[in-house]
Amino acid sequence: MLDSSRVNQESKDGTSTSKVGKLETLLVSYCRGVRYVVWAIGRSVSFLIPLLAGIVAYEVLARYFLDAPTIWAYDTSLFLFGYISALGGAYAQQKKSHINVDVLYLHVPLIVKRIFSLITIILAVGFLVVMTKVCFEKFLETVEYGFKRQSEWAPSVHHFWLMISVSGVIFIAEYSVQFINHCFALITGRELLPDVYKEEHAAQNQPDNADTKRVNQVTTNNDEKSETHAKSINISVGSEHGN
Repeated sequence: MLDSSRVNQESKDGTSTSKVGKLETLLVSYCRGVRYVVWAIGRSVSFLIPLLAGIVAYEVLARYFLDAPTIWAYDTSLFLFGYISALGGAYAQQKKSHINVDVLYLHVPLIVKRIFSLITIILAVGFLVVMTKVCFEKFLETVEYGFKRQSEWAPSVHHFWLMISVSGVIFIAEYSVQFINHCFALITGRELLPDVYKEEHAAQNQPDNADTKRVNQVTTNNDEKSETHAKSINISVGSEHGN
């Protein structure tokens, strides 16, 4: 009876472990897939920057040197700037390139940083959900009534509202990856995606930040101590083998 109960318990534990492993694999696949899509969109949108610069330069040339200003350059550059800013937002978030207020963030333990990040993500996603909903409604409205920009060229604007809606969905997807990673780390004590979400604030890489200098100095000192300790261990072990 005891052996049978033990076998049943081990079977249940094995089944539970298998389910947890499958769930973790699923989460990793989802996170990596979303990160790749965000990366691909961000990199693709970056190629619009030279196009935007070229259009602006051509408009300046046409207006002030050729005395033949265009009717389409301003609207086109406005749309392109919106596309670059909106569709590149999730990629900037992935690279931790957005401006952060780090007065308190740099001085708290890692677990508190993760809690701060979760609160920030919840607030940001709430705003993005409302923004995406409103923009999609505006897209449907512009398609129905054929709204256009009030300019001489008068281009349609439905594509712009659709783009804002899509960018909101992409941003939410990127935030969902970060939310999953932080929750997983808080529950299990390890990273879901190792080396992806190191809790090093972007400000730590800014050389003119006073807090940055202090944090970097502490990190450097700790690294030097660890390296010295490792060398001393190697010397001791080597001398023992030599004897």
